[in-house]
Amino acid sequence: MIGATAGRRAAQAAGRETVGLAKRNASSSSSPAASTLQLVASVDRPSLLASRFFPKPLQAHYLAIRAFNIEVSRVAESVDNELMARIRVAWWRDAIKSTFQGKAPRHPTMLALADAIHDPVVQRNGGLVEDHFLRICDARENDLGAPLAPPSLEQVESYAEATSSRLFYLSLNLVGVSSPTLDEIFSHLGKASGIALLLSAMPFHAGVIRTTEQPQENETAEQQKRRAKGVLRPKKRRVVLPSEYLHAHNVVEEQVFREGSHAKGLKDAVFDTATRANDYLITARTLLRDEFKGRIPPAAIGPLVAAVPARTFLEELQRKDFDVFDPSLPLVASGRGWRLPWNMWKVGLRGKL
Repeated sequence: MIGATAGRRAAQAAGRETVGLAKRNASSSSSPAASTLQLVASVDRPSLLASRFFPKPLQAHYLAIRAFNIEVSRVAESVDNELMARIRVAWWRDAIKSTFQGKAPRHPTMLALADAIHDPVVQRNGGLVEDHFLRICDARENDLGAPLAPPSLEQVESYAEATSSRLFYLSLNLVGVSSPTLDEIFSHLGKASGIALLLSAMPFHAGVIRTTEQPQENETAEQQKRRAKGVLRPKKRRVVLPSEYLHAHNVVEEQVFREGSHAKGLKDAVFDTATRANDYLITARTLLRDEFKGRIPPAAIGPLVAAVPARTFLEELQRKDFDVFDPSLPLVASGRGWRLPWNMWKVGLRGKL
């Protein structure tokens, strides 16, 4: 066993190698697989890192699934009005139906996804389930008309189940693993991941400038603002924490918009939300312990590693005293530095979350 320091350096180097390989492959080819790899590398680096823990023939397929999620998730902020956004989500929904029928539209992401859907190896293991893609589209479309009022805890968890959990189910489809217990484990991991994503996205929804461009290491808050100037902004300023927690701690939304982490009661509401996500992680670990003696079946290592970003973000949020506006958190959420590759490497090696 290598030492912790050496292991961290190796993990960080592996992360840099993964991203560098993605850029080289994308620049040397215009194939659908190269296009989706480039998209995931630029927007969702944690998923790029997680792809390395899937069997090599399935890595491009995993990236195609995550690229589809990126495409649908960014519709809301990429068009000028709700009607146009709904039309675009409808296009993605129809594209999924056509692709499962063998008529994929000439779009790089859909062509790459068609390779995954119709791969004989994937189909032999049961195949990707069309309904998971459609439920993701439904959830994204329903969110387009979300009111400015904070969502309830039930709404937050339902959304996480319809998006993050569905992505985990697709990962299980991809590796050909299916059991009621594993589905339950990854339902819990999906909810934990969805809540962690909500927390990491809170500065964006509250109106603090943020962009889908990946932040750089050692970047200051001022540098983040300069880099993000004139790019993606929310169309509606919202506090997306569960309304129950906001009310319990008397959080006033306008204070959050004006004062950020200094708003009265905000850190307590963030703490409650993070605790809820961590409870789902604990439940998943308990099921792993009781049903699999704590170690995931080898075939499901890749999907399990994909849950590590949520755990890593929640741990870092605790280190920052639940200040969701801390400028270092976007770096953690984006998978920069050594921590996320190191944690992924440990989970991939041990099969334990």
